[in-house]
Amino acid sequence: MHPHQPPVSRGEGGMGMPGMQCNTCHGAENVKIVGQAETIKSIPGNPNWHLAPIEMAWEGKSLGAICNQIKDPQRNGGRSLDEIVEHMAHDDLVGWGWHPGDGREPVPGTQEAFGELIKAWVATGAACPS
Repeated sequence: MHPHQPPVSRGEGGMGMPGMQCNTCHGAENVKIVGQAETIKSIPGNPNWHLAPIEMAWEGKSLGAICNQIKDPQRNGGRSLDEIVEHMAHDDLVGWGWHPGDGREPVPGTQEAFGELIKAWVATGAACPS
């Protein structure tokens, strides 16, 4: 929850402004940075690096609202619940969270365990908090 450095804008297609699109800096893999600011240790990378569509934003939403959004194909990339399980368990861009590069803390657990949790949530009805 901090501003992107260097400052960028989402742009019309959600991939940055002309001349400063995501792939201007973000490549196929994380890149270690040497000799820059103490707070910037690496540039995140993945072959499919991109911003999530704006309709997927979670900031300021309740857990129930986020849960319902995850289940809504209009706001989750057109995915069914089974496709969400597959996406969370195996997508390499989701998996980046466990391998974020120097200067970033990986998310807890493993992608495999996360996938199993999502699978169990779907199998038990995919209930959302109110």
